[in-house]
Amino acid sequence: MKSESINAIKKQLLTLEPQELTLICLRLAKYKKETKELLSYLVFECKDESQYVANVQAFCLEMFQDFNVRNSYVLMKGLRKTAKQVVKYMKFTENEVSKVEILIFFIELAQPIVKKNDLLNFQNFYISQYKKLDVLYNKLQEDYQYDFKSQMEKLRPTYYY
Repeated sequence: MKSESINAIKKQLLTLEPQELTLICLRLAKYKKETKELLSYLVFECKDESQYVANVQAFCLEMFQDFNVRNSYVLMKGLRKTAKQVVKYMKFTENEVSKVEILIFFIELAQPIVKKNDLLNFQNFYISQYKKLDVLYNKLQEDYQYDFKSQMEKLRPTYYY
């Protein structure tokens, strides 16, 4: 079965009644957790971007407090899981500044763990996260780049190439 193009779907959605749209959205939300989370963001949280960033940062802090720091394998697994969640929450927002704020907060939390566990897989993880941040940072306007410049310098890994 072939799915329709986004443009065709958009045209069809414009012709539907508000009640029908509501039913379609609710039906979509039932099937995938990520779709439900995105719908929740769009309905409740997209109007107050700073509160959304604070909520994601609180989530990160909660995840970092639950880490088992004795076992490096489990710690790395927890870091990757949290990074995956952070990237998902960053996808929800279209605001590049919010994405940078969220990723900077995550990297600030991960930095002491990476320095303490001086293993290659921790260093590679940190470098990959910094590269993501660097790409987002370079997309920002110059005045926003200036605002984040000092934080970027603090987070820059010494072994970054």
